[in-house]
Amino acid sequence: MGVLLTVKNADFSANAVAFVPPVVDGLEYWNYFGGTAANSVRNMVTGKTASSLVGSPTVGAGFISASQTDCVRTAILDQAEVTLLAVGRGPANVNTSGWGMMISNYGSGGASQGSSVAFVGSGSFKGGVGTAVARVNGVDINAAPDLPSADHSAWTYAEARIGNAFLRVRDRTRNTGSTVTPGSARVTSGTAYRVGAPYGGVTTFGMDIAFAAIYSRVLTDAEVDSVYQRVKAYLSTKSIVV
Repeated sequence: MGVLLTVKNADFSANAVAFVPPVVDGLEYWNYFGGTAANSVRNMVTGKTASSLVGSPTVGAGFISASQTDCVRTAILDQAEVTLLAVGRGPANVNTSGWGMMISNYGSGGASQGSSVAFVGSGSFKGGVGTAVARVNGVDINAAPDLPSADHSAWTYAEARIGNAFLRVRDRTRNTGSTVTPGSARVTSGTAYRVGAPYGGVTTFGMDIAFAAIYSRVLTDAEVDSVYQRVKAYLSTKSIVV
């Protein structure tokens, strides 16, 4: 005789080893951070390789605090087409110089600069919160919401869809973004993505990361919408509003 046990409002995320997201085709990496150090190196996609630590990221209740020397190195290599999804926050000062890399392999020494989803603290897009940047063919291809008065310390859901046809970036929390046509085929770096920091080659500031996911293809509008709604609902249980 079987017994179905349900517990109202129970949260088993601290012990979770896998997760079934709304879109699985092309999914390489998915993780919610925080709670324990072990959670930092999970890859919640069944059958995919776990991550490793670089240094010692600080573990918060529902996130990790990363820096150039303390971040998470995934086992997911840059590919011709990728979708990078992340929830992060940075310093309150919008005039902070450099970049806040949520998912990145910039400066890895590969065939190209790599690709990233990031906050921008300097340059022509200085002050953009939830800004994403992808680096294609060794040339920075940037796009940013026009939010010069926004605050880096607000939790933001950012996405970058990167392929040969276009680069599409978005601050999903504020529903702003941009699309850029690269103009030529993308050259991949062939190196693994980090969560919370690039490899080098650019000034960075510390980031808190609550969620990160990597797909090896460009998701459709409907697909990224469905992922956002699922992640938004889950993170709300951790008092993280995106």
